[in-house]
Amino acid sequence: MLSITEIAKNINSQAVDYQIGGLPSLRKRNKGGGKVSSVLFDTSKGSVNEQNGWAHHSGGNKELQFNIGIEKELSRFRFGVAFSLETSRSYPDISVLFPRIERFNEFVRNNPEFFEPFRMWIWQNGRIEKPDTAVRQITKDERVAKTFIFLGQTLPVSAVNIPYVLQTLDKLLPLYIFVETGLLEETETATSHLHANFEFIEGVTLSEVNQSFRQPQDEIGVTHYSNKIKRELVAELIRETGTKLGDEIKSGNGGRIDLVASLSSGEFDFYEIKPATLARHAIREALPQLLEYAYRKGGRDARNLFIVSQAPLDEDSANFLLTLRGKGLPVHYKQVLIR
Repeated sequence: MLSITEIAKNINSQAVDYQIGGLPSLRKRNKGGGKVSSVLFDTSKGSVNEQNGWAHHSGGNKELQFNIGIEKELSRFRFGVAFSLETSRSYPDISVLFPRIERFNEFVRNNPEFFEPFRMWIWQNGRIEKPDTAVRQITKDERVAKTFIFLGQTLPVSAVNIPYVLQTLDKLLPLYIFVETGLLEETETATSHLHANFEFIEGVTLSEVNQSFRQPQDEIGVTHYSNKIKRELVAELIRETGTKLGDEIKSGNGGRIDLVASLSSGEFDFYEIKPATLARHAIREALPQLLEYAYRKGGRDARNLFIVSQAPLDEDSANFLLTLRGKGLPVHYKQVLIR
């Protein structure tokens, strides 16, 4: 079995053929030309810990770090990115990472498809507290000292594949760029290949809430009501129109459309579901998403855009939508009663 130092050296030697090999140059530009290591993992410094079997990219202790490690108890090799909220004499304050965690959470909210190949796990006080889960936002109770938050992939320690590791680190570069720089243009360029073209696929999955994402309780409640509304909406559309329906359709510019109806004319109707007590709240949440799905570059024009909720439509909200339609935006509201 290779040691973590040997793995790090192998990654360094082969990184020249991958985007991740340009990380030192990227970090130098971000620091305004400051001194940085010329290699990804500097085995001569503290970024490689042979005794404990881990390494992070040189300078990564105060950043979203590219991280590799041998987890002996599970006989696996991990590779991906991490936040290390460990304090030390040279690094006494973890708050430098808090703005980065906020940007990480923003990226998770807006690019769910980015994280489909990855898993996430968390150590606190040196032991795994939260085993492998789907990638999710980092919660406030996890932003404390002696916490290690990792996301990525694993391989058996007996089958470490350096090219595959480098390919995976390449895929995570857009996340690093956004977290460390907040530069939307660079990040969008790097993630453009993730935004698959709009493609209608018939079929609706009415799944229960998946708690493996460890959503806060209020988010679980919202998902539960969304599923109930979707179930009633689908039944109503099939009964009244018989149109072909598909859910969670990739928009072509990031995100997924809750429900799409494919019409015989070749056009589409988009439905965005927002459980709410007041219609104006549902409209406020759903409208930006629908407009982006239909009109941002990469999206698909829709015949009608429907905001769907269990809340009754009040007169003021009805007039607001009427005004939008008068300006050429085909935005409608549909109340769905749930049992």
